[in-house]
Amino acid sequence: MKKIKMFGKTIPLALLVGILVIGVGSAAILEYYGTITGTAEVEQSVILVGCEDNECTYEIGDSPTIAGSTYVHTQTVSNKANQQVPIDFVTTVEKCSGSGYATCTPDNGNVLTTRYYGILELENKDITTWVAIPDSTNATLKYDLVSSKFNYKLEANGLQADTSYSLVYYADKQDRFVNWGGDNPGVLITTATSDGTGYLFTQGDTNLNINLPHTNDWNLAPNPDYCANNNGFDSYNLCGGAKIWLVPSSEYDTNTKTVSWTTPTSYLFETDMIDYSDIEQGGDDFNMNPGNLTLNIENTFNPATEPGFYKITTKVVPA
Repeated sequence: MKKIKMFGKTIPLALLVGILVIGVGSAAILEYYGTITGTAEVEQSVILVGCEDNECTYEIGDSPTIAGSTYVHTQTVSNKANQQVPIDFVTTVEKCSGSGYATCTPDNGNVLTTRYYGILELENKDITTWVAIPDSTNATLKYDLVSSKFNYKLEANGLQADTSYSLVYYADKQDRFVNWGGDNPGVLITTATSDGTGYLFTQGDTNLNINLPHTNDWNLAPNPDYCANNNGFDSYNLCGGAKIWLVPSSEYDTNTKTVSWTTPTSYLFETDMIDYSDIEQGGDDFNMNPGNLTLNIENTFNPATEPGFYKITTKVVPA
């Protein structure tokens, strides 16, 4: 039998091999305690409502359209995810040859300009049930969804005559059910005065320097949310977002960004949430909350557009 010397002693080789084999076997450990495997069939988060395979077609205007004119197409976009999804709107123009739309090539000219905007209706409400009061007091706000400034057009009826009103972003605190706050952070968008009949119209742009809703706002991802009467009061299209109110300026503190709540029956409250993305806060992506958004696509043709057939395509793409 072969022997080898180790540590000054002579050891049979067979004995050494046996010791090594035992050592290797006793050193084995578990690779894992168990596995947890999930399976998922995934659907896309953002869809175009009422469009087969998310492909929509429509005729612009009465066709033929007139160069120099403006036309608006309305399309419902739905975010089925449970959080904000960043998207982009991209509109392209193709010039088609002949008398139809069979053969079209990209047009690199300045054929049209495109604007994407939302519309919010404001109403005075019963502050117990939060149901809109069926009267002639109301307002309509049009606003760009994505821009470097908050571009708006506001028209209101049935207000107090010759009275200053404030259009405000009212941001709830995280303890909303204890302290409504409104200054988290609140923003004064604009002020305007109604005429002797209670009619008000104003338009312009305000540099907010924030997205709506702000990341601090409880309404960014509210629980319960505002869709399908989940919170017991509201049944909005967007499940989260920003609240916009029109209130008498005498009841709005521009320093604390809060309302006095003295005569809330004179306030015009949101009937839906809104999303607005400030380009200066992170590019031209539009951050859409869960729920449905009515997208208004406004195309204005250049007065010098060459007569012919054109394809105008707007894509909703992942940002």
